[in-house]
Amino acid sequence: MTVDFSFFSALLKMLFALAVVLGLLIGSVYFLKRFMAPAGVDPEGQLIRILATRSLGPKSSILVVDIMGKVVALGVTGSQISTITDLDDPSIVERLQPPGGAPVSPLPMSLDRYRKLLKSFTSPKKGGKP
Repeated sequence: MTVDFSFFSALLKMLFALAVVLGLLIGSVYFLKRFMAPAGVDPEGQLIRILATRSLGPKSSILVVDIMGKVVALGVTGSQISTITDLDDPSIVERLQPPGGAPVSPLPMSLDRYRKLLKSFTSPKKGGKP
């Protein structure tokens, strides 16, 4: 009974190469998250927040967006984004703020769960190093 060691050595080489590639990928993601964070970001890490969205048709919608503290209504189509108006009235802006200050996600609920799951993997752990 003879055993072909070339298969096992090729398998080990392939697994080692896979481990190196995954290690480089994880290291580069960590580096980008740690050292390339933009300055002047709010505590949630967002400079632009979508406060409200309403679909008007297959490829058109209206978004109310908070861009670094300035609230703007935007018309969005498949080929263009237009400013409709600036919302300066504090009572209107207050009504648009979501309860608890959490941003409204434009994603459907099923996709929003996956986004939160991915964010939990990449966010720094509490009590550990930042």
